Amino acid sequence: MANEIDLQPLGPGVLDAPGLDADAVRARLRAAVSEAGSLRAWSARNGVAPSVVSEVLQGRREPARTVLSALGLRRAAYNYVADPDLRGVRA
Repeated sequence: MANEIDLQPLGPGVLDAPGLDADAVRARLRAAVSEAGSLRAWSARNGVAPSVVSEVLQGRREPARTVLSALGLRRAAYNYVADPDLRGVRA
């Protein structure tokens, strides 16, 4: 999966899976923004620039530390997976 991010919980029960990819983080952000009523409301409540939130939701940038923290997440590590189709291919 492209853009796969391994995220760990900041506290008990915050994260129900051992890792989420960027799409799952965006889905959580989208739900949080919806619950707040608007992107601007969520941004103001969490001290994150609305432009950053918008770019994350559009998939144009990775979730910033401030966005992850507001969602109760943190970046733990990137995962890499083997792709047998690329074996021996030079960039």
